[in-house]
Amino acid sequence: MSTRVPSIAVPPAASAADGAAAIRPARPADRQPLLDMLARCSTQSRLQRFHGFLRSYPEPYFTGALAGTAEHVALVAEVAGTVVALASCITVAPSAADIAVLVEDASQRQGIGTGLLAALVGHARSAGLATLNATLLAEQGWILRVLRRYGRVTARVSLGVYEASVFLGPPTARAPVVGAPMVGD
Repeated sequence: MSTRVPSIAVPPAASAADGAAAIRPARPADRQPLLDMLARCSTQSRLQRFHGFLRSYPEPYFTGALAGTAEHVALVAEVAGTVVALASCITVAPSAADIAVLVEDASQRQGIGTGLLAALVGHARSAGLATLNATLLAEQGWILRVLRRYGRVTARVSLGVYEASVFLGPPTARAPVVGAPMVGD
């Protein structure tokens, strides 16, 4: 039996105040806005996130993202009321989860993905998770540097794909402490 996700804290920089992105848990009403966001993503962005040329979200993943359970925490980022990103943290073992982030092309390189990642890490820490796993294409190696903000990272590459793990340590000066109230709470 799944449990509802408790309120998730996001770092102050990820909160909406002055037109910045607002981060909040995904909900069933986000189905169409998320489909619209995916349609705005380039083939390259979809390839980097799903490692395939998908035109829609894989249904089991999408249903899980919208269900709002503790086992599949999904967050959306909105800018001016439009959903522009989706991030998820799926528990795969008692102390480990898989994470992924997709930001539509027009909103990339604005800190939205970083804000979503910080919120996922905050959730993971509060849920007692010790390891976060991410699968990245080799061209996304720069993401490994971002992941190092949160703990020790190991990665292996095979056939152009990194399998990375972040071993979460306690928050440090390089790993933001997540404690601001969730937008919308």
